[in-house]
Amino acid sequence: MNRYLIQASYTSDAAAALVDNPEDRSLVVKPLIEQLGGHLLDFYFTLGEYDVVCIAEFPNNTAALAFDLSAVKPGHLSRIKTTVL
Repeated sequence: MNRYLIQASYTSDAAAALVDNPEDRSLVVKPLIEQLGGHLLDFYFTLGEYDVVCIAEFPNNTAALAFDLSAVKPGHLSRIKTTVL
């Protein structure tokens, strides 16, 4: 399996909702990654250009792309960047 660095930014509405109701978002991300045959290795909230950084394993680039598309579909992310490690 390949490892991927996933960087994402929340929309201002999603960030405000997390401030009002903090929660462990890795609990939402992990099952989505696992449905695509992958594993979540690390999940961090970050300061700077991106709000979240994840390290995940996926069986291939197609699964990684499917994760990106599934993650942005609900509309909570303003951008996502995935890099093969």
